[in-house]
Amino acid sequence: MDNVLSGKALTRKERRQLSARLRDEARNGTISDKGRTVARQMGIDIEGIEAGIKNQAQSRQNATEDNRNESDNNFVRPDSSQFPQTRLAVHNDLISKGYHSTGTTDQGYVVYKDGKGRRVNIKPDGEVIPTVKVPEDPNNTSPTAPKRSQRTYYDGTFIPDEINDHTTGHNVGRISVDDFYPEPYKWVGTATWMKENSK
Repeated sequence: MDNVLSGKALTRKERRQLSARLRDEARNGTISDKGRTVARQMGIDIEGIEAGIKNQAQSRQNATEDNRNESDNNFVRPDSSQFPQTRLAVHNDLISKGYHSTGTTDQGYVVYKDGKGRRVNIKPDGEVIPTVKVPEDPNNTSPTAPKRSQRTYYDGTFIPDEINDHTTGHNVGRISVDDFYPEPYKWVGTATWMKENSK
């Protein structure tokens, strides 16, 4: 780049390589001010390249939103009566699918995990809430991509973010001290919600 700025002539090969490098930097959003100056001197339309990339990204986002809206309009909630209906039935089903219990929290949630980013919480009121880890950016397929928890129904169907009312519709009944708990995590009913209910 310094040769171009100082007015020195480049060979055809050097010019081609520098041009390709500057175009790649423009596409990746990593081009420096010095690179922009050199590109202008070489007649490369960096702003045009950047605008094209921005338009492509916007088109992809619009297509994703259109698909999401279409799927939301056609979305049918699974029939929760087809899922296990008691805490023990849920426990046995999850264990058979490779989950393990991590115990009961102080708030009375019973928690299961499977080691693949999937988790099932059973709330004290009995709601069964499965979640799975998904990339924050659906286009980032890197194994180290930042992830967030996405709620699903018990059968694994994603609850679309746009219609997520934070309920799954799958309920196995309010928890009680005598209810089923995965051993050896028998909960003794000391959570604040249980104290409030006993007043």
